[in-house]
Amino acid sequence: MKMYETIKKELLKNENMLEYGKELDISELDVLNHLKEHEVDIKEIFEDIKYYENENLEEEIDNTFFLNYDNLESNIQELQEYQKRKEKLNNLDIVENFDELLNNKSLDDYYNLCDSDNSYNWNSSATFQFQYVEIKEVEYVAIKFHISGDVRTNYTYDMLLDTNFSDNEFLEELNELRKNISFKYQDYTVHVSSDVTSELFDIYIENDNESNDYQEYIDCDYNNFNSIKESVIKFLGGVINV
Repeated sequence: MKMYETIKKELLKNENMLEYGKELDISELDVLNHLKEHEVDIKEIFEDIKYYENENLEEEIDNTFFLNYDNLESNIQELQEYQKRKEKLNNLDIVENFDELLNNKSLDDYYNLCDSDNSYNWNSSATFQFQYVEIKEVEYVAIKFHISGDVRTNYTYDMLLDTNFSDNEFLEELNELRKNISFKYQDYTVHVSSDVTSELFDIYIENDNESNDYQEYIDCDYNNFNSIKESVIKFLGGVINV
């Protein structure tokens, strides 16, 4: 079970999403498409766990549960453990997607949830949350995308990524998703680029006739390229007139 198509449909239901992804604005859909090649089949991973665990688990559960007529308290404890283990086995049989698994506390033995983060901490143009997950000593990233409304709620299903990255390496992978625009102004070529891990633009200004180049951050409207262009030209006007 892969979630790419389901998540894509969820994102496209949001009318505002159709306006995203223009010029330098990186959208949730851009991030989804960028990470698509890393997606793994959730069902295959947990089917493997089910096969591995279930092969002997039922027999083990039934063999370890017995009635202790001499000690009622001990018998109750045994029964509670038996019920918990049976519940775990049954839950493994009904897991249909990764979101269900993440919210299922009785399956904690099968995976570890590690660090998490969300892109609204960076004021990124795309909003998503991700969680590092360890399953059978293999590292994955579970990522879900904001659809609309309050950034703390209303997200898509999780998509599971077989990145095996550390924190910095995953952010580096995200940072490879960039948008670039160049334009000419008098004797200058201006290169403007955006990335998903920052609200800031990289602006590099080349002097076509000299080796006097500039790399600047210019305060301007994040979602409006015309505003960027006007700000750069204003900056260059001050440079040229010096």
